[in-house]
Amino acid sequence: MLFYYNSRFDRKTRTYPASLGEILEIVWLNVADNIHGAIEVHPLHIHGDHFWDIGSGEGEFDPAVAEAQLQKRLHNGGPIKRDTSNLYRLPTASQPNEVVSWRAWRIRVDNPGAWMAHCHVVQHQMMGMMTVFVFGLPKDVQSLNLTTI
Repeated sequence: MLFYYNSRFDRKTRTYPASLGEILEIVWLNVADNIHGAIEVHPLHIHGDHFWDIGSGEGEFDPAVAEAQLQKRLHNGGPIKRDTSNLYRLPTASQPNEVVSWRAWRIRVDNPGAWMAHCHVVQHQMMGMMTVFVFGLPKDVQSLNLTTI
C-alpha cells in the first residue's frame, strides 16, 4: 500500500508536515504484493480530524475520475466526512506490484498536532502501514498549552 499527497515528506522527522489552513489531497494506493500479487482490503483511519471521502476506484489513481466522483457527490448532498474508509481489493486477481485500487481523501488542516494515519488491521500496522502528519508549525502546537502527565 502506498499513498501520496500534495505536500512534502520531512526525512529528518519521517513525517508529513502541513500548515494550518492548507488543504491536503491524500491518495491511498492498494498495491498487490511483490511475490504472488495478493491483494488485501485496508480500513484506513486518521487521528486528529475527519476527512472528506472524495472517491475511490479501480487501477491507477486518475484525478479526473476523483473530481467527477466529487462533483456527483456535491450534486447529491456532498461527500461524507469520515475518520475511516476502506481501500478495497479491486479487482480480485492481479500481478505482483500492480496498483489495483485507490481512495482519495481531502482534509483542511485546522487541528494542530502530530496525527497518525494507518490501516486498522494491526498486522498491517506492524508491517509499516502507518504514517504521521504534523498539522501546524511548532508554535501552533505549543499554543495548545498541553500539560504533561
